[in-house]
Parts: sequence; C-alpha cells; structure tokens
Amino acid sequence: MESMRPRVHVVVPIRNLDPVDVHLWFIVLAVMVADITLTIYGLGLGLIETNPIALFGINTVGYAVLAYLKVPALLLGVVSCMVLSEQARRLTLIGLAMPWAAAVVVNFCLIYGFL
Repeated sequence: MESMRPRVHVVVPIRNLDPVDVHLWFIVLAVMVADITLTIYGLGLGLIETNPIALFGINTVGYAVLAYLKVPALLLGVVSCMVLSEQARRLTLIGLAMPWAAAVVVNFCLIYGFL
C-alpha cells in the first residue's frame, strides 16, 4: 500500500550545470578539502599558521573554524552560479580554486621539506 503522505518536490534555483561547471566545482571542493587537511596535518607537525584570523579561530574554536572560514567563499560561488553569465561564473570558480590550490602547494612543500 502506498504511503498517504504528499510528495514534496524541491526546486533548486541553480541553472542546469554544464559538465565544465561540474568539474570546476569538483576542483574547488577538492582543493578546499586538501587545504584544510594539509593545514591540520602541518599544524600537527609543528608548522605555524600565518593567517591571524585562522590562528585566532583555531585557538578559540578548534580546527572546525578552517571549514567555517571557507563558507562565505563557497556561498559566493553558489550565488555566481545563479546570477552570472557562463563565462563570469567559470571565472569566479577558478578564482575560488586558485588561492586554495596555492595554499595546498605551499603546505605540501613545507610539510615535505621542499621550502
């Protein structure tokens, strides 16, 4: 017997994403996670956090603050998917990924002794 509850359809106000956009989102999320992971690992090895805001947050709240600091940037990416043209949306996602990718490279080099 079928449930008597009404079905609810959720409509997400984001355009259908092109495969390029999906790949860009994957890159953004992957470098964000890598940045957080390598930062935590590096701090555990004795490296020093140089971002004063992140350092304050880590000392008062803990490592979760590293993810919380990324939320405004991710929201910018979501809003860009809703309101910007295709080219501007992609540039925004690339702009989100680049600083985190640079941080991943720097953290990796510091952890493994290349710097």
